[in-house]
This record gives sequence, C-alpha cells and structure tokens, in this order.
Amino acid sequence: MKSDFQVKKGDIIKIISDRLNRSRGVEFEIFFSQKKVLSLEIKDGQVDHFRSSREVGLALRVLDRGRLGFSYVFGPTPDSLIWSTEKAVKLASQADFDPIYAFPPAERLDTLDLGLFDRGLSKIGKKEKIGLVREMEDSALGADSRIKKVRKAEYEEITNHISIINSKGLDLEREGTIITMALMVLAEENKDSEMGWEFDYARIYGDIDPVKIGNSAAKRGISRLGGRGISTRTCPAVLENRVVCDLLCAWSPSFFGENVYKGKSLLKDKINQIIASPRIQVIDDGQYPRGLGSAPFDDEGTAQKRTVLVKDGRLLSYLFDRYWSLKTGSELTVILLGTRSRPLLLHQYLTFS
Repeated sequence: MKSDFQVKKGDIIKIISDRLNRSRGVEFEIFFSQKKVLSLEIKDGQVDHFRSSREVGLALRVLDRGRLGFSYVFGPTPDSLIWSTEKAVKLASQADFDPIYAFPPAERLDTLDLGLFDRGLSKIGKKEKIGLVREMEDSALGADSRIKKVRKAEYEEITNHISIINSKGLDLEREGTIITMALMVLAEENKDSEMGWEFDYARIYGDIDPVKIGNSAAKRGISRLGGRGISTRTCPAVLENRVVCDLLCAWSPSFFGENVYKGKSLLKDKINQIIASPRIQVIDDGQYPRGLGSAPFDDEGTAQKRTVLVKDGRLLSYLFDRYWSLKTGSELTVILLGTRSRPLLLHQYLTFS
C-alpha cells in the first residue's frame, strides 16, 4: 500500500528495536498514525476559516515478561523515539505482572474492499471544495423565505494512514478518508426564531450531497417555529433516528466485556435473555461498506467482523478485546481503536435495524 506521507516507517522500527535490544526478552508494538486534515468554514458566502494541517503520532507498548509499559509521541524524531522507548521500558519495570498481556502473532488478512479510501480526494482543488460549501449554503437559503441567515457552513476532510507493527512479525497498514459537512441556519417567522442544524459524512467525495444537507437544515429550522410547551403527561412518543443513536451511545458500554466482567454492566448474566423489544437488532459490523467505523482490522491488528449482539430483542453476545477475551476465555469480538493500555478512540459501529 502506498501513501502520500513521507515519514519512513522502517527508520522508526530500527530506532525502537535497536534500543530494545539492550533489554533482553522485551517485546514491542508500534501504532503509527499519519493524518492530513483540511477544514474550511463559510459565512455570508465568504471563506471565514481555512486550515490545512498534518498530524503524525506514535504509540508504543512494550511487554517485559508480563509487565506492560506504554508511551506516545507526536511528530516523532530520532531523539523523541529513543526517549519514548526508554520511558515505556521504565514504566513496564514498575508495572504489575499480568500473564494475560500478549501481542498478536503475525497473520495474513483477507481484507475486503470496503470503499473506505478515496484515492482521488487529494486531486480535487480547494476552489471546488469551497464551491461545495457555498452550494450547501445556497440550497438552505433558497429552500424557504423564512430561512434568514446561515450561521455556519463547514467542510472537513481527513486522510488517515495507520500502521501496526510488533516484534512477532505483525505488519499491517490501512488508509481511509472521511469527508464531513455541516450547516446551521436561522429560521424566523413573526417574532419567533429557531436554529436548524444538519450534517452528513461520506468516505468518498462524490457521495456527499450538499443540497440535501442544506434542505434538511432549513427544514429542521422551520419545523421548530411555532413550537409550544405542553403540560406534564404520559403519552406515546416518536423518536427520531438520531435520538435513537444517542440512546445507543449510552447503552453500548453495557456490551463491553470488561464492564460485564467487573459487574458494571446491566447486561451481566443476561445472555439469551430478552432485553429489548423484539423489533430491536444491534450489530457490531466492522465490515459495513463505506461505514464511518469500518476498517479491515482494528487497532490491535485483529481482522474486523460482523457480530450480532441483540437479535429480535434477545442478547446473544458481549464485546471482548484481546485482553478481556483471554482473561475470560471468551471469543474475541470487540472492535476498538486502542486497547486497555492505549486509550485512543472507540471504533464501535453499532447500529439499530
């Protein structure tokens, strides 16, 4: 796999492995992230904010006979890599022994083409991307005369390259792109004013629809006009899909194997029991085509897969990363960005159907 980034992975591995050769029996795992970000904002038809940046970070875990040490550095240089390696080794010497810790062995992954990387994104000019934001803004203003102003019209794209290497021969790479657009408008009628907001994302530039986002933001703002309070009562309620996503975010930690093991989950000891409406299905799908949380492998180097957690309202499975699957003797199921000792971002892609 080729990347636009110029940081040499081989040099990083050599510096770290040479330093660790002084400590016999020490294993290592390198998580190397290179990211390019372009963001812009338009107000009143004019570019109000434009930023292009490049971010490089490295997280290092070392395992010294059952003791785990961790360190990280941004913008790695030879000196900072040596410092980071020595720090991780020192922290490992001070850590408690845990026989469960282990790095995954090298394996060949039959990766699927999930449509996560837009190879043509870097070739699209800045003027075209600015025009896309203006198109979103114009669609909202033209949707209804009650839309008086666009407060924010934003565009962001992220190109990310991930490498995972360990001393057992694991060497994996993946690339991905994410394009996000968001819009906030002001709707007014008589003396009433309300805000409307909408956003969307896509893995591929051509999949994002600025007109759809603009029209939806306008519709949301207008729908709030004339709203009134009601008295306290018990009545049926219809929840919008994005509200259900918020509820799922609050519910999802209950599926984590660590929380189940520690008794912090309401779902403990409820496998094969009915926990929700029979219309509810919850799926952890790391292979969802062009999904925001999809990837060929997670940040521990484990191949992504599809795990049914709840089917017809019945709990079928929990989510276990490598550590907790070994500790509990359970199947490895969880898809995480980060591990118990590398707390980065949750990579869960849980959906209702």
